[in-house]
Amino acid sequence: MLVGTTGDYRPLSYKEPDSGEYWGFDLDVAGEIAKALNVTITYVPTSWPTLSADVQNPELFDFAIGGITITDVRKETMDMSDGYLGNGKTILCRKADGSLQALSQKYGLVYTYRSTSSVTWKPASQ
Repeated sequence: MLVGTTGDYRPLSYKEPDSGEYWGFDLDVAGEIAKALNVTITYVPTSWPTLSADVQNPELFDFAIGGITITDVRKETMDMSDGYLGNGKTILCRKADGSLQALSQKYGLVYTYRSTSSVTWKPASQ
């Protein structure tokens, strides 16, 4: 699974300059999604100025995560998960091609629960 992130927003998404290792609360969420899907994650670097355009390119990544705030402008062209932190941070997907739904269908999972500290995905057949 390709996950776009800026890697510059501690403690949500950070890329260690020396090791190149990514860590953060939001990346823990991505890790739980990957675990539920039984896939591995490849983090794809993006930047705040290019984030919206990058999300629109289906060849770059499946979704973006890492301290992304829900905004009306983003809602016009992108799908978002419900905010999963008290401050409304979200997962960002392309709206035009229904990639949030496609992601769920591709891996046979549906988003079932959110709280300020967890996201649960389950097989769509349940």
